[in-house]
Amino acid sequence: MSERNIVKVINRYGSDGSIALAARISYGAKHVESERVGPIINGLIANKEGTPFEFASMWFYIRCSRLCHSQFLQYRHASRITRSTRRVDPIESESADLDKLPAGYEQTHIDYALRDYAFQTDELKIPREIARRILPMSILTEFYWLVNLRELMHFLDERLSNRAEQEIRDIAKRMELEFAGAFPITYMAWRGSNA
Repeated sequence: MSERNIVKVINRYGSDGSIALAARISYGAKHVESERVGPIINGLIANKEGTPFEFASMWFYIRCSRLCHSQFLQYRHASRITRSTRRVDPIESESADLDKLPAGYEQTHIDYALRDYAFQTDELKIPREIARRILPMSILTEFYWLVNLRELMHFLDERLSNRAEQEIRDIAKRMELEFAGAFPITYMAWRGSNA
């Protein structure tokens, strides 16, 4: 059985050095020495100067429930392209671990909805964009999310919190690991500011 939630980095743009350079351009800089990158980024984080972080970004592939996906919509400073059930069939989902429902309840609900969706589209010839209304929020979707580091750090501040729902918190943890590997100086400065 495949993993329910997936997070992969498709591409990244910029580097810790390009963030530092973006911060120094207003001072007429054309380059930044590597030994200055850390202090510049630490100063940006300490002074809450976010604009230079908009000059670096990460492009993620994410697979999660439609409910979790809907939480990404509030981050308006990111670009998103989502799998459309208007154009393709829904991804069949395995059951999530839900404590309050009887065993198999959610999967049974998903199975019924998928069968009803298939009946509407295949037998009744109802267009997908109409039939998709019956699909539950627990069914999986996939999307690409291009986000600059300023917005990514804001997202992580909110979604790594213990108050966040478990599914999006798990996704945020995976994104944090990718962020740490791609932009180690920025990540350490951001992490240090949240300690």
